Amino acid sequence: MTAFAQTNPITDICFLVEDIDKASAFYVERLGFKPRRRAPRFADFKGAGVTLALWEIEHIAENTGVSSRRAPPVRTRPARPSSSPRQSRSMLPMRS
Repeated sequence: MTAFAQTNPITDICFLVEDIDKASAFYVERLGFKPRRRAPRFADFKGAGVTLALWEIEHIAENTGVSSRRAPPVRTRPARPSSSPRQSRSMLPMRS
């Protein structure tokens, strides 16, 4: 049996954001989404085959009962420089 996600495209995505203006600017200016609707603390956009909705997290929590709890920040480690000359050479472009 084929998995659901392989036969049914995802066409609508909703993100909960802290700042609707910053998030809207990112999706329009950086990714090229086209604005569709704007309301206080909500915006949605059209892209190639997808509708993107943004809700300010506090607003959706106040109006729907969805939790406003945030996930803990993701911890990232800086990339370590290679200490081995052999490893460093393997990352160089090949000569033809």
